[in-house]
Amino acid sequence: MVNQYRQANLVASGSQAQNCQITRRWCRPQGVKLNMDAALVNVNGIKLMVARFLLRNHAGEVMFAGFKRRAVNTKVVEVEMKAVHWSFLYCSSKNLRIDELELDCKVIVSWLRDNQVNGGVEHIVEDCKVMLEKACRW
Repeated sequence: MVNQYRQANLVASGSQAQNCQITRRWCRPQGVKLNMDAALVNVNGIKLMVARFLLRNHAGEVMFAGFKRRAVNTKVVEVEMKAVHWSFLYCSSKNLRIDELELDCKVIVSWLRDNQVNGGVEHIVEDCKVMLEKACRW
């Protein structure tokens, strides 16, 4: 999967990438960085959760990458929370310590930071908080 990711980056750095406007420049992480994202897609009337995570070392090299797709009947924010949980479980199973964490769902950031959870994912948020305390160096 890591090789596929690298190949996709080579393709993306071609002519299409030259037309995009850069608003922030990517920098190597200070240590181990976990980046995750998820989406809810509809394929032939079936809702699918598509989740992925990427773990980079201090040199910006990909250490691990993961991808998961499964049928679900839920909301986008819950799919994002499940992606966070899944990536934390993976890092925990490998005894990986995380220095930086990046996700793009403000709702989940507030759930993890401010203890203001609404929806049916309270137990997943609590699991993630426990794993964060064990896996993160901050």
